Formats: sequence, structure tokens, C-alpha cells
Amino acid sequence: MRLASDVTLVLEVKGFEDNQTKAKHDAAKRWVMAVNNWGQLGKWDFHVCRNPLLLGKELTYILRSSASPSFTRAGDRRSQPAISIFT
Repeated sequence: MRLASDVTLVLEVKGFEDNQTKAKHDAAKRWVMAVNNWGQLGKWDFHVCRNPLLLGKELTYILRSSASPSFTRAGDRRSQPAISIFT
């Protein structure tokens, strides 16, 4: 989804995690880092919502955070936000 800050967010709603989940998430993080390093497709980020009941709150946080300079994007080593963008 495209955020108002022009960040494209790859969002996964995940209720059940199996053995392939970590590998899939690691691959998504690497892909987002590669796209951001390339720079031709704008800024991208990846987020997993593990509780669909909290999706609205998590999206609200992401939208507010993406407008601030401290928003953590894939590959950034700045301090992590209150919810994990990558796990």
C-alpha cells in the first residue's frame, strides 16, 4: 500500500507461522533493502501484523511514524519504533 509519505508498505497479516515464515520475512526484508538501495522505485518498507485485531492500531502508528524523520525503514540502523516494522 502507498502511504501518504510516499512510502510503499508491503504488509503481511500473519495469524499462523510455520517453518518457512522466518525465511519468507528475511527475503522480504532483503528485497526491500535492495529496492531502497536501487532508489528507482521510491522508498519501501515491510511490516507483519501478527494480530489482525490490532491492524488498525498498527497502521495508525505506521502512518504517523512514516511522516516523522525517525521512521525506521528496512536496512536502517536507527532505533526501532514501538512496534516492530520487521518481525
